[in-house]
Amino acid sequence: MALRAQRIVSPAGRRALADGWERVLVQASRPPAPRTPRGPLCRDRIAAAQGDVRELLAALTGALPVAARGAAMASVLLTDGTGPLYSYRSPLDLGTAVREATRQLNPRPAAPYPGMGRDGKR
Repeated sequence: MALRAQRIVSPAGRRALADGWERVLVQASRPPAPRTPRGPLCRDRIAAAQGDVRELLAALTGALPVAARGAAMASVLLTDGTGPLYSYRSPLDLGTAVREATRQLNPRPAAPYPGMGRDGKR
């Protein structure tokens, strides 16, 4: 798991993940291909979450380090054929899931309450 975490947060891993999300945005903006081995995209969900996906892309391609948890979440969303990107049966909202992945990219989570540190103490 540690090796996978290192790989996914490396510059090359982040770029590959960002490339995948960029491809999704491009494919969703085009008419569906008649016969393709890939699963069909939920184009309306992608259109509705486009701003959230752009924020995810900015975080992935930015100069700041990212946490493996957020990168893994973004990867699963991108590759899970039963998830909200590909399946209308998925109970997850794509925008909400992308926003959570983006939030989890931050290697230093925000304090639980204003004025408190990460350890929960003032």
